[in-house]
Amino acid sequence: MILRACTGAELSGLRRLGISAAFVLVLAVGGCSQREQRAAPEPKPPTVSVTTAVARDIPVAYEFIGQTEATRRVEIRSRVPGFVLSREYAQGGAVKQGDVLFRLDRRPFEADLEVSKAELDEAKAALTAAESDVERFAELLAADAGSKKEYDDAVAARSAALAKIRAAEARIARSELELSYTVIDSPLTGVAGASKKDIGSYVDGSADSLLVEVIETDPMDVLFTVSEREIERTRRAEREGRLRPPESGKVQLELTLLDGSVYRHTGSISFADIQVDPVTGSTRVRGEFPNPERLLRPGQFVRGRVKGYVRPRAVTVPRRAIVQSPSGAVVLLVDPSNVAQPRPVTLGEWIESDVVVLSGLAEGDRIITDGLQRVAPGMKITVAASGPTEGSASGSTKPDRR
Repeated sequence: MILRACTGAELSGLRRLGISAAFVLVLAVGGCSQREQRAAPEPKPPTVSVTTAVARDIPVAYEFIGQTEATRRVEIRSRVPGFVLSREYAQGGAVKQGDVLFRLDRRPFEADLEVSKAELDEAKAALTAAESDVERFAELLAADAGSKKEYDDAVAARSAALAKIRAAEARIARSELELSYTVIDSPLTGVAGASKKDIGSYVDGSADSLLVEVIETDPMDVLFTVSEREIERTRRAEREGRLRPPESGKVQLELTLLDGSVYRHTGSISFADIQVDPVTGSTRVRGEFPNPERLLRPGQFVRGRVKGYVRPRAVTVPRRAIVQSPSGAVVLLVDPSNVAQPRPVTLGEWIESDVVVLSGLAEGDRIITDGLQRVAPGMKITVAASGPTEGSASGSTKPDRR
């Protein structure tokens, strides 16, 4: 409409005045554009979704990678030399404390026991004779019919007979003990490995005496390490009140197996090293887990979590409200005038779809969660919805890495 008005009779008149039509067209279009810009309406504020930062107690779980290890590992060795007569267990199978594992040839030790018993009988007979001599020489000495030397010799012979009795009794005890060693049983309940000696093999009772290894599988230990930096960070958070230890003083351990399933039994820390390894800068920690079903085997790698710590009154926001900038994490706050304001924040652990904000936000702050791509700092916005932070307050979290 404006262009046609500028090219009618007025254009003919301008030609007569010698003014270029192209120049007139430029002036007309420029003037029309300015009028259109002045008449254009202002854009509407973008509509966004807003949530309110919430403060609540957050359970904190510290994750680790560990390896299972038998609580006790015993090498079963023969205490006496002899030939292996039988193996009484299934290799790789479960055994109980007191179960017979091997039997050795008993006959040499039974013969030694009989010899010791005969020596005891001989010593007892000598004692009987010595006691009779002591009594007889004591009567003769009292009647001045015997000498003092003969009496003293009789007393000495009695003492020698008593000593031989004690020596024979000791040899009998040793023979019975060695005889008992021919039956080799398990000192603990667990799993017995492969036999190191076949039936008919000879064991010498010293260096070549290993028969089998037995490990205890219930309970099962899990070894993991904690860095010195992590320990100091946790202690500092406790001192500053940002982290609360378990009220009982004991943490719980939870395991995730290789197939992703959570191990049904929880464990506890049974040992923490008193020193830091100067090479790795970490401390060794051992957890103990019940293992009645023998699902855990020594040498397995497992993922674990240390549970029991709580971050009190922690501020959380949805993870989708976080914008990563070159200078760090940022959220867009909505001020009382519904204007978007950027706010740098320091992030902590994740809680399902939420994240803990360690600094930069306070409870009650309103944060834009949806529609961030349509908003720039300082822009007026329209709030579509407002609600509390999403997520579960009971969910465990990953450790604070800041």
